[in-house]
Amino acid sequence: MDSQIILTSVSRKELTSLITATIYDALSVYTERNPLKSEKSNFTKREAAAELSCSVPMIDKLLQQGRLDKIKVGAKVLIPREGIERILSNKNGANYVSDKNKSKAIQALEDLSFHLKRVKYPNVPYLTRKTYRDDRSNDLTRCVIDWINFNGFQAERINSTGKQIKTKGQIKWIPGNQTKGTADISATIKGRSIKIEIKCSATGDHYQSKEQKQYQIMIERAGGLYIIVRDFQGFYEWYLKFMADV
Repeated sequence: MDSQIILTSVSRKELTSLITATIYDALSVYTERNPLKSEKSNFTKREAAAELSCSVPMIDKLLQQGRLDKIKVGAKVLIPREGIERILSNKNGANYVSDKNKSKAIQALEDLSFHLKRVKYPNVPYLTRKTYRDDRSNDLTRCVIDWINFNGFQAERINSTGKQIKTKGQIKWIPGNQTKGTADISATIKGRSIKIEIKCSATGDHYQSKEQKQYQIMIERAGGLYIIVRDFQGFYEWYLKFMADV
């Protein structure tokens, strides 16, 4: 009777949160006592990937970087237990692979993303680390939006391409109702309205259209900010300067 009274006095949301917290706590205790799922001394690539909760290609990268050792037994490649335990204890995450070719801005974004994930899931022992790139327009757009939102401001993508609809067996294209030449991203940082046009230098997208130039003039006349982003490092440096000047 008492247990029934307790359950009915707790909302479903509170009960779900309680169960989730209990599971995470139990998982944390278990992983502290059992850092690896297996007691084996050596692992195949597939077994190592299961231990680190990553893919086999990620294991190959870790081997190439020297972050994992390997032992050859005939044609088979085995990975010693010590290397896996070393990566599991790495504060940067189980699937973290450093990339010297990444800009400081991309590295800063990945670090911030991982830090926020640790804050959100403090009791989860092994978190995956999200990777970013800026050599394609969509990826560069994602970098900019995530950086702004992760820092507590607001940014969203503006979809100006319209959409397809199917009527009476025919597919028709309905153009968007946004202003012609509108920017790719609309953001608000420190109370300032900022329109961001993505022109990814890696894809050779360099020039604004006539409508985009007219849109830029309209935004600036209204007191807003309009910037063109060609790579994430450039945006990152603009952002730091903007924050210092505000």
